[in-house]
Amino acid sequence: MKSKSAQLFLMIWLVAPTIAGADKLSETASSVGGSGSRSSSGDDDSCIILCAVLEVIFDSMWEDDDPVDTPAEPARQPRFRFAPYPYAAGHTGYKVTEPDSKISGGEIIVDGSIQISSERWAEPFQQTERWSLRTGSDYQYDLDAVHLVSAYVKLKNGFGYGFDFRWTEFFERLDGEIDTLSLLQAGLSWDFVPHTIFGIELSAVLLGMSYDGNLFPGAALRIGFDIMPLRPLIISGQVIAGGLNEATYLHSRGTLGVAIRQLELYAGYDIRIFDGDTPITYHGPVAGIRLWF
Repeated sequence: MKSKSAQLFLMIWLVAPTIAGADKLSETASSVGGSGSRSSSGDDDSCIILCAVLEVIFDSMWEDDDPVDTPAEPARQPRFRFAPYPYAAGHTGYKVTEPDSKISGGEIIVDGSIQISSERWAEPFQQTERWSLRTGSDYQYDLDAVHLVSAYVKLKNGFGYGFDFRWTEFFERLDGEIDTLSLLQAGLSWDFVPHTIFGIELSAVLLGMSYDGNLFPGAALRIGFDIMPLRPLIISGQVIAGGLNEATYLHSRGTLGVAIRQLELYAGYDIRIFDGDTPITYHGPVAGIRLWF
């Protein structure tokens, strides 16, 4: 039964209607590749954006939180920790922020009173993690009959710094054959607005597009957010702007998800624009799954 269902899905996908203006992936690669007559100012702007974002992220890593002379502490403490998964164990969201407290050895001083604890985090910070791992996959149907499949992973620590990687494969049916294009995205991120209910992160992103043996590099700035207004809803979105070879690259997405312990099911809308010699736009509904650890 499963094999018949898979064959039926593949058959429907292969015979899906293709509108006029096919060969969209080839047009995208041509637009990004350029004619060679365009100036390199777009690439320079991308490098400037990338360097500026990296400077902000690295400056925040080594900034002195308390320049006044104070007794030495064993180590710098994380800004927050992570619940096992969104809304776990009565948490209002996913991040658990640090209270207004000072820690000295095993003593936790909160509002002037001393509480003895073997942990360096008071309740509700016990039963939380120093690291967060998110991974998932989604599918998007472009309204020009192009199919996009993505997989991604994101690793983040309690100081707000993280790394993420996303791979997106574009599929298009042409004269009975399947044309493909790959887009790779790797980013270094920093949570500059950490909160239990919402968070906003800034990322410096390296881009790479591969088509027919050609590789086109790029760089961009990404701003993303996650909002957890009430159990079990998760609202997520992002905006990416930068350069990809000789084209301007823009990507915007918004999704609404439902959390079931570690599993999130989400759906939304996604728009990508490759604005080179010829502007090429991909847009359509997107749906996927995400795992929170």
